[in-house]
Amino acid sequence: MTAPTTRRTGRRAPKNNHSLDAVLVGVVVAIVAGLWLYSEARRHIAAAIGICVLLLLVSALVAAGVVAYKRHRLHVELRRRVVIANLDAMDGKAFELEIARLCVRDGCSAKRVGGKGDFAADVLVTLPGRKRWQVWKPRPLKLMIQCKRYAAHRAVASDTMQQINGTYRDQHGADRAMLVTTSRITKDARQWANKMGIICVDREALTEWARDGRNAPWLRRI
Repeated sequence: MTAPTTRRTGRRAPKNNHSLDAVLVGVVVAIVAGLWLYSEARRHIAAAIGICVLLLLVSALVAAGVVAYKRHRLHVELRRRVVIANLDAMDGKAFELEIARLCVRDGCSAKRVGGKGDFAADVLVTLPGRKRWQVWKPRPLKLMIQCKRYAAHRAVASDTMQQINGTYRDQHGADRAMLVTTSRITKDARQWANKMGIICVDREALTEWARDGRNAPWLRRI
């Protein structure tokens, strides 16, 4: 009796492809992530280069500005030294004529009257009145100037202010008085001048006035 033969029935079990799918998904994700990182890196590099270029430009502009400012300050200081050196080199008469010239330069009429018996007046100045378009135009003001061309170490004392105050109205019919000097002015003299309304122009103020007409003393005090 022959043994019965057996037949395999049923289908073959399918192979597990989950690992392959995971690998494929990982590869795709890695490719996408790599492309994204590459684009971001390129973008960041471009931004970094742009920022560096901008910083270099700003630094160059700042450096150029600093150099230009230093050159300007040096030019101003050199011009200032030349101005005060020229004033120091003048004698009394030349100094008075120079003050009259500065007044004329800045839009006033002026004449030198200094000399023996001048009653403390070296320059008489007529300041311009208001502009033509203004309705009310007062009469021009008259300014008396006393000039003191002293050495830089000397100082104008209060007795000079008293002399000016006693003469500019009665002797010269001036509305205001001004002292101009190549030296300094003592504290007492300044206090006296402020009390009497006398304009004080010391060495520093005179240098600025002579250097730049926008610093005319009467523009701030009258």
